[in-house]
Amino acid sequence: MKAFGVVNDKKMRTSLRLPQPVLKKIADSLITNDYSLKYRSRWICEALDEFIQIDEYPDLIAEQFMDKGDNEVIPITLSHQAHQQLAVAAQGYVERFNTAVIDQSDILRAAIIHRLIHEAGGVVA
Repeated sequence: MKAFGVVNDKKMRTSLRLPQPVLKKIADSLITNDYSLKYRSRWICEALDEFIQIDEYPDLIAEQFMDKGDNEVIPITLSHQAHQQLAVAAQGYVERFNTAVIDQSDILRAAIIHRLIHEAGGVVA
C-alpha cells in the first residue's frame, strides 16, 4: 500500500475535501456519463484537463471558495499527466497573481465545479 502524496511513474494518491452537495453532483455526473462510482478519480482528472485549457483558469481558481460545514475528505488518485497539469495550473496561478503559493486542492475544486457547471448548461442547482 502506498502512502498518500506518493508519486510514482503513473499515479499520485492524495485526498481532497469537498462539500457533500458537490460529491452528490459528481456521483450524478458519473452515472449520467456511464461511469461507475469507482471512476471518480478519472472523472476528476478529466475535469482538470478540461479546466486548464481555459485561458482564464487562474481567475476561476481565485473565485473558488468553500464554505465551512458538511464537507467530506475523499481519497483520489491522479494520473501522472493530471499531476503534471496540476503543477502547471499552480504555476499559472502563482504567476497571474504574483503570489508565493496556491493550494492544489483549490485548483481541483475549481476544476470540478467548472465541469459540473459546464455539464449543467451553465447552472448548478
